[in-house]
Amino acid sequence: MSVGKSRGARIFLALLLYASLLQGQFLNLVAPGNGADLYFSSERPLKGSDAALQGRVFQIGSEPLTLKLDRPKPVFPPQPPNVWESAWYISDYYSLPRYDTSRDGSVVAVTGERACLGGTGCILVPKEQNVVQGVPGRGVQTFDGTAWLSGNGRYLLSIRVSSFFAPLATIADLETGQQWTSTVWGQPATASRIVADNGTAVFSGSGSVYIMSIDSHALQRVPGDRNTDAVIDSGGQIVLYTASSPPLPRTIRLFNLSTHEDKLFLQAGGDAYAPAISADGKIVTFISTAELTPTKPPIAPQLYAVNLDGTALRTVTSDPDGVLTYTLSDDGQVAWYVSGSGRVVQVLVDTGEAEEKISSTPQRIQLPSAISPGSAMTLPGVAIPTSDVQVRINGLLAPILSLSASMIQLQVPWEVPEHVSTIFEVIATTDSPFDTSFRTNPSTGMWSPDFRQPIHPDGSAVVSPDNPAHPGEVLTFYATGLGPVDLPVPLSRTTSPISCSNATLLYAGLAPGTIGYYQFSVQLPFTANSGLFRLNCTGPTSSNPPYPIFIRDIPVRP
Repeated sequence: MSVGKSRGARIFLALLLYASLLQGQFLNLVAPGNGADLYFSSERPLKGSDAALQGRVFQIGSEPLTLKLDRPKPVFPPQPPNVWESAWYISDYYSLPRYDTSRDGSVVAVTGERACLGGTGCILVPKEQNVVQGVPGRGVQTFDGTAWLSGNGRYLLSIRVSSFFAPLATIADLETGQQWTSTVWGQPATASRIVADNGTAVFSGSGSVYIMSIDSHALQRVPGDRNTDAVIDSGGQIVLYTASSPPLPRTIRLFNLSTHEDKLFLQAGGDAYAPAISADGKIVTFISTAELTPTKPPIAPQLYAVNLDGTALRTVTSDPDGVLTYTLSDDGQVAWYVSGSGRVVQVLVDTGEAEEKISSTPQRIQLPSAISPGSAMTLPGVAIPTSDVQVRINGLLAPILSLSASMIQLQVPWEVPEHVSTIFEVIATTDSPFDTSFRTNPSTGMWSPDFRQPIHPDGSAVVSPDNPAHPGEVLTFYATGLGPVDLPVPLSRTTSPISCSNATLLYAGLAPGTIGYYQFSVQLPFTANSGLFRLNCTGPTSSNPPYPIFIRDIPVRP
């Protein structure tokens, strides 16, 4: 652990470690009907299976965890010579990111993703396809895009995302074959249904809520520019969504399709978001950071329920790790959620009685694409275990400097050689049935500088237009990736190969009181004019021309 950090070092570390990741290990939770079973997708294989990383569909609830759907991963061929623009390989739809089913389970829609290898030739190749089965008298139906079913299994919303063109949303009547397609910029919610039993669909896009109707072939926009998480009841009358007006907390609003009235539904002392609504439109659930009931749950986000008429507000969860994401059963009686520690829990909405179904599982760890020996680095994540975690680089155990549920801070061992094939592993020992080891192959380079904002000499704040530097002031930067140093490190000696052309370099070496960080101190010239001073520094002189590591405009005021 680092000890004796200066105030400036603490400010730097706070800037460096900030990260926010939204996606998780368990995706697209679906709990149809009475919520007895949960279906979800995960790219992580089960422990001991030696399976590849790809989307698979799992089921848990009335029976133990089961791998419900899996497709063989293709063997990707090597790239042909002199082929750059064409699509030289297109796989099957082997990865399964989403599974949906009707309330009674009779109609199923499975979305698959495929890989396209090539250049511009892949632009027009559809990447997602969904297959629908179980509609009486219709056989197997196939659509491009990702699928969401109505509760009665008659209507399907399919959204096709293109890397070049605007996304397309198609509503299909699976019984008659009628379809209507519109250009959208949308992100569907996952807490409950977004397609009603009459073929009306809702989704959020570009900050607005859009409502599509297969009968009228109309696309309606609900006013607002920061709206998300839209869901709809089975009757196609009530739409709930999250509204944001920074810096105010998020609220939940209600749009009535019969009266076209848009009104505030719920406002709390903290954020309220991710609404869900039962099929009959009577029960609403949502996540909030506010203390809404006398039970006073912790400030971590918790799940609440309330009747549509505003009565019977109740706490559903009191999980110390909070709720990351959830889904509500069609009948509104059961919710399934993923906790902040990566547990999957089934909970009764009325009583709050909860049962853990999957133990703590890391939801995401962001692995590096490049590393620098000797330097500290941060791996942001979600639901990282706070013990029994190892990081190995080419088999070398990397010192972990700090560990929390949202990040791993470590030092890359000095012994890791540069310009060689590197195996980077994060291994978390948990009781999860899923593989909790993460691997990648980053590039390794001794010289990969990453400088942060300059700090005033008293360590009080970073230099900014509101708090500028002054002529002659000594500024301190913290960095990673500056390569080898002379050991031991005399504090009065420049130990990293840096030079500055228009300022006085006072120190460049390991930062005292830290592990894996460099400190770079420079004095601005006394003749620096007001405005922006362009600091010019270069790296090792062995490169030709010298590597321009640091060209930055610094606010200066006498």
